[in-house]
Amino acid sequence: MERIKKAIELAREERQSRAQPSPASDNPAKESSINHGTEARVSQSETGKPEVEKFLRDDNGEPNQNGTVAGPSESTTGPPDGPDQGSVNVDRADNPWRLIVTGILCVILLIIGVTAWVVIAPLSGAVISPGYVKVDMNRKTVQHQEGGIVGEILVRDGSKVKAGDTLITLKDVRVDASNELVRTQLDAELAQAARLAAEQAGEEEISFPPELTDRGDDPRVAELLQRESNVFGIRREALTNQLSLIRRQIKDIENEVKERLAQLKADEETLRHHRAETELNKKLIGEGFIPKTRMIELERTGSELVSRGAENRAELASARQKISDLELRAETLRSEFQQEASNKLRETTASIFDLRERLRPAQDAEERQRITAPISGEIVDLRITSVGAVIAPREPILDIVPENANLLVEARVRPEDIASVYYDSLADVRLTAFRRRVTPTVEGNVTYVSADRLVDEQTNTPYYTVHVRVPPDNLKKAGDLELQAGMPAEVFIKTTPRNALEYFLDPVLGFVQRSMREK
Repeated sequence: MERIKKAIELAREERQSRAQPSPASDNPAKESSINHGTEARVSQSETGKPEVEKFLRDDNGEPNQNGTVAGPSESTTGPPDGPDQGSVNVDRADNPWRLIVTGILCVILLIIGVTAWVVIAPLSGAVISPGYVKVDMNRKTVQHQEGGIVGEILVRDGSKVKAGDTLITLKDVRVDASNELVRTQLDAELAQAARLAAEQAGEEEISFPPELTDRGDDPRVAELLQRESNVFGIRREALTNQLSLIRRQIKDIENEVKERLAQLKADEETLRHHRAETELNKKLIGEGFIPKTRMIELERTGSELVSRGAENRAELASARQKISDLELRAETLRSEFQQEASNKLRETTASIFDLRERLRPAQDAEERQRITAPISGEIVDLRITSVGAVIAPREPILDIVPENANLLVEARVRPEDIASVYYDSLADVRLTAFRRRVTPTVEGNVTYVSADRLVDEQTNTPYYTVHVRVPPDNLKKAGDLELQAGMPAEVFIKTTPRNALEYFLDPVLGFVQRSMREK
């Protein structure tokens, strides 16, 4: 700085000397010596200071536009351009200070602006995590409890199925034989129970249950129904024949009773006339008109009539007793028939209950031969591809992606970042399966944060599971994107904004807190 000041003072003296009138025309030698002396002083004062001379003079050795020494294009001995030329040159000589001050002010303003930006300006942060698109409901893995031999494969990858549809059928002779045996026994007992119920109620025909009539096209069931119908007809015919015989016997006895009653009535009428005749003969005997032998004969005839009437009454009572016995026998036959049917029906009902209990596991085993879809959706990852393949117990067979399930993005967040992730936090999702240049990020929100950390079984890396749901409107705005399960994604979960100073100081403060604490 001192050297610069000296150079400026020398330049000012030179300009002042130029501004004064000089006797150039009178004594050119003297002017030349003066100028030579001045240049010598400037040169002497600037010895070893080429940068100052370069700063004050241009390539021609003359002052530059900022007031430095002029070059040879301007005469150093000529007259000045005007009366203010000296002061202008002096002001130009002071411009380096103004440039320095201006530069310092600019630097100070820049420092102040940067400091204000560092302290005040918020910078948005985010937790960056890898993820992938998955269905809201986890896809269902279909397994079989017992396994078996594949009999038929009805689906393939990509097939659309409804809940309850048959996917694969298995074949097991033991299950089929056991179920067929129990079912046949149950059908026979059901048919017999229907026959016995009809016999008990005295019906004219059997009313078989719908469980059998619905399968009337089955030859085995049709044979059972026909057999029980035949048994019912035979037994009913036998009972009817016995009752018909009893009814004929009763009718014969009733006819005999009628004859006895008519005979008894005739005998009583004859006896009444005989008694009247006997009374008349008694008067005639007293008067001597007829012999006494006639009276004896009349009395004998009357006794025979009385005896025959008593015999007829006895026979009539016996016939009526026979009728009562026959009616009782007919009622007994009907009662015994119905009681026998009732007893057998009770036994059959117990047998039916037992067979139904035995049929339940057999039916369950038969139902398990049909592997059905637990939910509606699309078949993926079908692992069984050939008939006759053996399925091990509880072996995964295929997966079903739920139908019309909502898609979301599942991300894995590092445990050290989980403190910045909250439910309903905003998140930007970049679907890396699409072209990065033409596909913008879509905005979603966090809908689930796992309560505890999980560990990847393969890499043994701990993580937290986070679900991000992307509204369909945001997908449309991003170019009507269509998500598919399994697409890779990159999730930026937004955190609380911080300024640059916090970003700079956090590592330093963390280092300070951890420093000088080791043993």
